[in-house]
Amino acid sequence: MKNFTLQNSQQIQSREAQITEIKGESKTLGQRKQVMIREQYELVVADLVQQGMYPNVTGKGNSNWNNHKGFGGESGSFGQAVASAIKAKIEDPRVKRLRERSTKLVAMYATDLQKLDASSPKAVIKAVKELFESKGLVNETKIGYHVDDQSAQKKIDALVRKVMKLSETDRKKFKTDLETAINTEAQAKEEKKLNHAKIDAGEKAAQEMLDA
Repeated sequence: MKNFTLQNSQQIQSREAQITEIKGESKTLGQRKQVMIREQYELVVADLVQQGMYPNVTGKGNSNWNNHKGFGGESGSFGQAVASAIKAKIEDPRVKRLRERSTKLVAMYATDLQKLDASSPKAVIKAVKELFESKGLVNETKIGYHVDDQSAQKKIDALVRKVMKLSETDRKKFKTDLETAINTEAQAKEEKKLNHAKIDAGEKAAQEMLDA
């Protein structure tokens, strides 16, 4: 039986060291990417403030640009400008998120933002950055949760008002049905978790057999 000697062991070890290094760099790059995306939101919001562009807020908590004809919306100058800035199509999900969430942030904090000196771009950008930091908007996910949580809270408030109008009997039924739904969902999540655990265990066992 002929003995096998790995002639390229040093090169393999070199590649392994590079892979380890890249793993560390990818984490850092991912964090830098999130910072840059957040800064995009800050700059768009700052730009709107500098130009005095504030949307109307409708009764449903949404915002529109009725007071700036031809400015808002997907095909308006705002949407087109955002798409052009990141060199993407107007239908690109990134453009949609950046446009919609920036609009919501401007609408949510219009009272504070309108107090800023719009004639000083640097001051506006600094103030917007401080606003993001004070609200914990450290990345795009946090921004999404923040703007969506507002509408979610309004839905909860509306639901509470509806429940309060129910009779005592109907309220008890609602409470029972809600508890049943929550328990059912919890059981479904637990079953899903167990199934994933079984699959992971099976895959691990199969890999161990291959590695043996």
